[in-house]
This record gives sequence, structure tokens and C-alpha cells, in this order.
Amino acid sequence: MQSVEKKIVVNAPIAEAFEAWSNIESWPKFLTAIREIRRIDDRQFEMKLERGGREYEAVAEISLLIPERRMAWRNVSGVQNSGVACFEALDDSETQVSLKMLYQPDNGWHDPDALAERLEFHLSCFKEFIEGQL
Repeated sequence: MQSVEKKIVVNAPIAEAFEAWSNIESWPKFLTAIREIRRIDDRQFEMKLERGGREYEAVAEISLLIPERRMAWRNVSGVQNSGVACFEALDDSETQVSLKMLYQPDNGWHDPDALAERLEFHLSCFKEFIEGQL
């Protein structure tokens, strides 16, 4: 597995930033590759995604949830990858959010620079999403 990580500062308290990210039903609003998401149970969810003009489905599970600190997930079906979002309060109204993806290069991600750009884009979409909700 290889990894790519990007960070951004959002103008939101850590509790609000974490709550927005941990509500997986809102992911399609800022993780643009996700077309649909449906919770299966407290830990697992099914996603319909699009990448590079191809559509695919995956079942993922939340593998770690530390309120206001960290949320990790991994695919249990479909393309093998995983991610973790970490939250750090910079002050009462700003939070640094880091997003790290672990992936198999032979599963469609051959260019780590392209994936890094995609993570930056998703984080900027999250910033717009969370700051627009305040």
C-alpha cells in the first residue's frame, strides 16, 4: 500500500468540523467521486462512486472513530483502499483537517500526484461545505 496525505485549515470549531465529516451521508456533498451512499449499519456503508469516467460500487466500514480527533474507514469490497481524517483544534474557531488515503497502485491509482490533487480538491470542497453551514 502507498499513501498520500493533504491538510487544510477550516474556519469551524473542531466539534462542528468533526461532526460534519463523521456524518457519512453528507460525504457526496464534498467527496465528489461519491454519487450515492447508504448506511448498512452503525459501521458499514455502501457507496456508488465514479472515477475516471468509470462507475463502481464498494462497501466500506468505519474502522476507527475517536470523537473530535480521528475517523478511519476501509473498503471491505470493491477497490482496496482506506482513509483517515484527523482533526486538530488550532483555536476555538479554526480546525486543521488532514486527509490520508492508503491505496494499491494497481487498483486504478497509478499517479500519486493525481491522487494528491484529488485530496486537495476534496478538502477544499469540505472547507466550502463546513464554512457555508456555519
